[in-house]
Amino acid sequence: MLNSANFYELECRGDFRAAERYMQSCLDSRLKYLSPEDEPICSAYVNLGNISASRFRFEEAIARFKKADSLVLKHGNEWPMKRLLVDINIARAYYSVGKYTDAAIRLDSALEETSRYKNRFWAVRSVKGYPPDVESLNDF
Repeated sequence: MLNSANFYELECRGDFRAAERYMQSCLDSRLKYLSPEDEPICSAYVNLGNISASRFRFEEAIARFKKADSLVLKHGNEWPMKRLLVDINIARAYYSVGKYTDAAIRLDSALEETSRYKNRFWAVRSVKGYPPDVESLNDF
């Protein structure tokens, strides 16, 4: 299996073309050896969607996030973290193309998802954003 660390290194350097090629290669490899409904496949679609969004290709990002979303929906509550990540990312992409109602629906879903977590701080920070000096939910 290909290592995602290389992908993140490329993405952090801003080499989105190389990151996209690498993640597509990871996805292709995963599809050869795993069920097309396995969690690593979903992760690859989320990563590819984020790369598309980073390259300002928001419609492509939405399509990739929707592929991840369809996998999350098939798994019900098995992947709560993925549900949250997909909702947040697709909301940002929708917002970027002016689909504000769709973005709001996904953000509401993400906020609802945070209620499932015992420690909600990281999840709420991901959805709402936060100033750098915020240390806990009590600071909201």
